[in-house]
Amino acid sequence: MKKKLLVLLAVIMVLLVVSIPALADPPENAEGVWGYFPVLAGAPKEAGCNTFLPTYDDAVWTGTFEGEAIDNGTVVIHCNGKVSYDGTSSFVGEVNGESGTLEMSSVGKCCDENGHWKGQWVILSGTGGLATLRGQGTWFGPGAGGLYNYGEVEYEGNIHFEP
Repeated sequence: MKKKLLVLLAVIMVLLVVSIPALADPPENAEGVWGYFPVLAGAPKEAGCNTFLPTYDDAVWTGTFEGEAIDNGTVVIHCNGKVSYDGTSSFVGEVNGESGTLEMSSVGKCCDENGHWKGQWVILSGTGGLATLRGQGTWFGPGAGGLYNYGEVEYEGNIHFEP
């Protein structure tokens, strides 16, 4: 009986140790510059008085994200004159010494009182050393000032690697 109790206790101890959940790393600050050169990627489309401009650009990320990206998105010139952006970035590079690829979503609008863009970014997925990277944040700055002009914005946010 005593032997069975010891075996049962040993099994319970093993199960407790094995069932301890792995915790994600604490969030870290991410910051840097996202530079890009937007070009028209197709014919503009009209919907009522809104104009939709499909865009494509080669981008360079520096800072926490070190690498290059291809951005595909849509700039919308709304009826009221406001401008917005919705797109994705396919990033290849390094983050905190880990290499891989990331798919990120980015949305934003122009312009604030200084004529600058502001928006949000979020990591959707990754591969390689970046497969478990998660994060989100904001971006802001003067932007490109139109198609076929070099632009850059600053980004900041939080990132962490999941177990």
